[in-house]
Amino acid sequence: MATASEIAAVGVIGAGQMGSGIAQLAAAAGCAVLLLDADPAALSRAVASISASLRRLAAKGQLSQAACEDSIKRIRCVSTVQDLRDADLVIEAIAENEDVKKKLFVELDKITKSSAILASNTSSISITRLASATKRPSQVIGMHFFNPPPIMKLIEIIRGADTSDEVFAAVKSFSESLALELTPWAVFTQPKLLAIVVGNIVVSPSTQIFHGHIIVTPTTLHSKWISQVLKQHVPVSGSQHSTCLSWMLTRASANSGSPLYARKITQDSL
Repeated sequence: MATASEIAAVGVIGAGQMGSGIAQLAAAAGCAVLLLDADPAALSRAVASISASLRRLAAKGQLSQAACEDSIKRIRCVSTVQDLRDADLVIEAIAENEDVKKKLFVELDKITKSSAILASNTSSISITRLASATKRPSQVIGMHFFNPPPIMKLIEIIRGADTSDEVFAAVKSFSESLALELTPWAVFTQPKLLAIVVGNIVVSPSTQIFHGHIIVTPTTLHSKWISQVLKQHVPVSGSQHSTCLSWMLTRASANSGSPLYARKITQDSL
């Protein structure tokens, strides 16, 4: 199984806005990227979009011109799953359809090397069910990026029932290498309510599907509301409530209208 330091080649399936954004992040972090889509026009649009995005960063001084051009050169467009056979990590960002994703995971399981980690960008489909389509469920994990990935810098890392600690650690470390921010999560002990996850990166220890999304924007983010949620559900000290509340308010202000996400994880979602 590939460790974070061994993730050098990343396959990204789907050249839409999400897939191209993930490809940009991985290439900018120094990975060789294989961007797969059956539509040549989609691949052309993706490369043009990624190139323009990286060059804007270079023009603003956020990236050197050499780093910009090197990142673009690291992206290779491919048209078949067979081209991903040497990838260390494969992230699918295709249509949110469980049957279609399972079919893809069956193919990936047959073609990719035995050490490869298989990840889904799904926001709603059970990672455990997707993993069941493979013979390596311990190496299947959720990597839910937020759109557009190069700007939002958000990710949920979602474990399936069989995801190994080693795979979780490798993906978490890899996500950090993409400059994705890690933020707190708090665990509930009340019956049926196992956790609430707050912030820009959500690392869930036990669940596959999130129900009851709460989208919080600066205009609706009130300290009284957050305090009520925390005090009602999170069995931690008042100082920890204050820390979490302060963090959320700070992020709301910094994002200037971009949403933050709080999610309730229940037993019904497992």
